[in-house]
Amino acid sequence: MAITSPMKLLVMGAVVVASALGVFLVRSWSPCPLFFRQPVSAQVNLVSGSDGTFTHRESGVVLVRVPEGQFLRGAGNDDVEAREWIERPQHHVSIRAPFFLARTELTRGQWYKVMGWYPADPCAGGIGDDHPVHGLTIREIKPFLSKSGFRLPTEDEWEYAARAGTLSPRYGSIDRIAWHNENPAVPVGAEEAWKRWDYTKPPKAIATKEPNPLGLYDMYGNVSEYVGTLVFEYHSDAEQPRWVVEFPGTCLHVIRGGSVASPSEACRASWREWLGSDEPTLVGFRVACDSGR
Repeated sequence: MAITSPMKLLVMGAVVVASALGVFLVRSWSPCPLFFRQPVSAQVNLVSGSDGTFTHRESGVVLVRVPEGQFLRGAGNDDVEAREWIERPQHHVSIRAPFFLARTELTRGQWYKVMGWYPADPCAGGIGDDHPVHGLTIREIKPFLSKSGFRLPTEDEWEYAARAGTLSPRYGSIDRIAWHNENPAVPVGAEEAWKRWDYTKPPKAIATKEPNPLGLYDMYGNVSEYVGTLVFEYHSDAEQPRWVVEFPGTCLHVIRGGSVASPSEACRASWREWLGSDEPTLVGFRVACDSGR
């Protein structure tokens, strides 16, 4: 039987994409002895500021209140950089309750205030307290979430906040809004396009590019960000989600936003990827909590 659209299979501990062009290994995965479960955010002590933001006393994290609403998730037909099988079809999503989202990626200084120790710097880049935490697995960040009372944003919440009411792949010029990697000697679509990813680059200090209309910084670029959702295929408004992997104990976690290692096409609202438990070099996170408190 001819395969005319990508299909994902679980074969010998790896996710495989089968299409008319052949069969490709996409990403291996590792069993998780302790499967990560997204916590419900607890009571978080926030202090409102005169600029409309809210500050978490214990960590110094500054958050923005994101209102409820609806948006189109995924890549539109005019997004020429999108990957068909993981970013489409575009479909309607409702955010039914407001929530708080950190204005920046969690920094090393904020981590230290809560945990009392600094995580290692996998890039060995001599970074400081105003640089994002990165290089931790999803299990390694769970103690911070438990201790602080925060949670990760869902994938719906992340893209809704990143778009901030905009419909285009980015809310501004890529070089004005995102730290990213670009190697013009390797064209998009080339067989060696993987060379356009440079994981030796250390992340930059937070909030040094322009924010989006909600006042959120670095939603694209700098470090990719974990969300509290396991990876699944998108579906039309009339269909149910199709999980790529739905077995407890696997470590396929969605990351969003691209990083300083990424070519520019990864720094878009609809770009999404997943990774296993052993490869989080330039992945960090920003925290969220429920509103109404």
